[in-house]
Amino acid sequence: ETRKEAVELAANRTPDDAQSLLQQWRESKASDQRAPQQAQAWGAEVKALPAGVQRDLRKAVRHSLEALPNAIGWRGWMASELQLITALAAHLHDNDALPILKKKLHDLQPDSEQDTFYWGSPQTAGALAEAIVALEGEKAVDYFAELAGDVSCDRGSRIAALIALGQIGTEKSAAAFKRLRDAAYDRPNAPPRKETYTHAERMAETAHMIFWVLTTDLSSPLARPFEPKAFTGATVSENYGEGTLNTTMFGGWTDLHFRRVGEEWLLARIGSTMVE
Repeated sequence: ETRKEAVELAANRTPDDAQSLLQQWRESKASDQRAPQQAQAWGAEVKALPAGVQRDLRKAVRHSLEALPNAIGWRGWMASELQLITALAAHLHDNDALPILKKKLHDLQPDSEQDTFYWGSPQTAGALAEAIVALEGEKAVDYFAELAGDVSCDRGSRIAALIALGQIGTEKSAAAFKRLRDAAYDRPNAPPRKETYTHAERMAETAHMIFWVLTTDLSSPLARPFEPKAFTGATVSENYGEGTLNTTMFGGWTDLHFRRVGEEWLLARIGSTMVE
């Protein structure tokens, strides 16, 4: 209700009221851990705001992004703030925010070891990556491919970059992932290369490569060998364009969602997504 009231009031506001509107959204979302799922519902309302309010909101969003620290935990008010701000940047089509989003994703650091123990803080790194995908699409492929291979970056950011290639879901992004994967077959703990694959086998290989080979150093306590039985319940859509796997490797039952591009199965999201 607070969100709806804020949007209704905004219709009669001047551009100077953008900060107060942002603050109302912030107060209603800061403690709401479901913000990523709800962002889609209010995206249309954000786009319906007067042009002047949108313009000033873009400035406020960029300022808030720059003010956030690089060390952000996967839960808490800063994570919720980041989710809100990145969703707004995407819904407002703020291309001027791209350099800030990219730098923040590159420099992001976990608030604790637990933040990247399993899948790499999808609530934070994933939120930044999804906003970049929403704003730039296929043009961001080279950026994500470079970030995925940058060992100076946090594991969470590199995982988010690899998943972003799946979210883009084009021949160019699939080729970028294939190059990274093929170059990693000779690494310890990599799955053995096969001549032929079932759809389930290829999806399982993709997931293992992303979480335990491409982004995990052999000396890390996270390093683990390929365990095909850790991925179960494979499903494939009728047109073979989408697929899912279930896994308990991350401390709980987790759904992995894939997108097929040519012969490649790309990981596109873990559970739900924030910006479509």
